[in-house]
Amino acid sequence: MSGVEPGQELTVSIRREARSAVIELAGELDLHESRRLSAAVAEILSERVELVELDATALTFIDSAGLRAILLARAGAAEQGVTFLISGVSPQIRRVMEIAGAEDLLPDD
Repeated sequence: MSGVEPGQELTVSIRREARSAVIELAGELDLHESRRLSAAVAEILSERVELVELDATALTFIDSAGLRAILLARAGAAEQGVTFLISGVSPQIRRVMEIAGAEDLLPDD
C-alpha cells in the first residue's frame, strides 16, 4: 500500500511503457479530486497511446463523481480507439462499481 490514509487527497501517478500508460491512483477519488484523473487521461490520450490502464490498487474510496470520471475516461479512450483497462480493484471499490452498474469496467477475477 502507498501509505495514503482515508480522507487524504488523491495521488495520481503516470507511468509510460512504450505505446501504453498506467495511471496509478492512491487515496480518494471523489468530487474534489476527479478532475485530476480527467486531466491525467487527457494528457495521456494526447500522446496517442494504444492502451490506458487505471491501477486502482491504492484507491481507498470512490464516489459518483469519481465513477463518472472513470466512465468519461473510458469513453474518451474509446473515441480514439484506445483500449482502457482497470486493475487492482479492491472489494469495496468493486462493490460500488457493481451497484452503479459499471461492472463491465471491472477485470475478471
